[in-house]
Formats: sequence, C-alpha cells, structure tokens
Amino acid sequence: MTATAGDYLRWSPASGEELWLQVTPDHRVIGMNPHFRGRSSMRVWLDSRIARDDHTTLDGAFHAWAMPEGDDEDARLFPFVFDAPDADVHAALALPTTALVQLAGFAHDLMSFPSLDAFTASPRGATFASKAFVPTGLFAPDGEEAPQPRAYAIIIGHVMESATLENQLTHLPYHWALVHTYGGALDVVIDPAVLPELPVPGGVVMGSFWLSGRILGG
Repeated sequence: MTATAGDYLRWSPASGEELWLQVTPDHRVIGMNPHFRGRSSMRVWLDSRIARDDHTTLDGAFHAWAMPEGDDEDARLFPFVFDAPDADVHAALALPTTALVQLAGFAHDLMSFPSLDAFTASPRGATFASKAFVPTGLFAPDGEEAPQPRAYAIIIGHVMESATLENQLTHLPYHWALVHTYGGALDVVIDPAVLPELPVPGGVVMGSFWLSGRILGG
C-alpha cells in the first residue's frame, strides 16, 4: 500500500490479525505495527493528527471524538486517541472531518461478567455504568493533559459476539469480541493469559486497552 513517505506491506490472514510493515522509498524497513481487522465501525469526528517523538515517518495517530449521531459540536460525546497502522495513507485527508473508523482494542487487563445482572451486582457495577469509555491516554500521570497523547483507554461494554481464533503466524489461540460501548462498537482482542475464558454474548467486559484504528471512509 503506497503512502506519502513510503509503503506499507500488510500481512492479513482471514482470521483478522494483521501486521503492517513500514518500508521507506529506499527499501529500508523502519517499523511494524499490529492491527485486528474486525467487524466494528465507529462514527467519529477526526480533528487532528498526533506526532510523537518515538514515531517513524510512517507511524501516526489521530485525535478523535465519538460522534454516533448528528454533525454539530453538541453531538460529540468524548475525545480519544487511536494509533493508525496506515496513518500516512491519509496524509492528504483534510481535517477536521467526520469518518467511520474500524477500532480495535488490545486488552492489557480485563474482567468479564457473564451477564448485565452479574456486572450490576458486582462492586464494579455499583460504581460504573455498563457502557463507559475513559480516554486515559489523554492525561499524564499527574492528571494534566498529556503533551503527546497515547492511544489508551479504559472501556466497559456489552459483548455482542465472541469467538476463540488462532493466530495464523504463531498458531496460538486468542479471544475476539465485538463490544458495544458508550459511543459505538469496537473489536476487542484478548490474550488468554489476560483472560482465560471467552467473554460470552450478553455479558459485560471491563478493562484497559491500547487502541488501533483504520479510517474506513467519510
């Protein structure tokens, strides 16, 4: 896939896991990022690009607002950041703009509840709503706004679908779930070392995630 600063080579088997290799015009490999090609689609307001000190010329991230309905400023629910494995493909995209994003959340830690009632009856359910999206990557540890925001979030949502899949490169199993949260849906990817059991449809998951997203279109 040709971009402004080079090319992306994508490994993308049918099971959904992806690796995006970054190659410069002089054929040097300078980086690689994972993604998961799932079934989610979140309508967002893209307002700016984010560059970090540790980025290569083919890395990139976007600052966005969840915007499931409407086009005016009042329709924006909350801000968040996602890393994009093909960010430079969209170098000419004029911002701000509305877009559909396929968002994948890679779980760092996760709790699973077999039903909404089980979540509501738990200590977490007494404190949090069953659909919530907290963009933790926007803030530094001291609570101030982060100068170079990261694509991290705490997310709680309802499990719509789930399956245990096999990574076609390592042949190791992992869990996938389509999760509906505040603001829209995302694909959740889970290492069984993080959560051994498969989340069940109709249940609730809660955890911290790294967010990778691909812009699908306007």
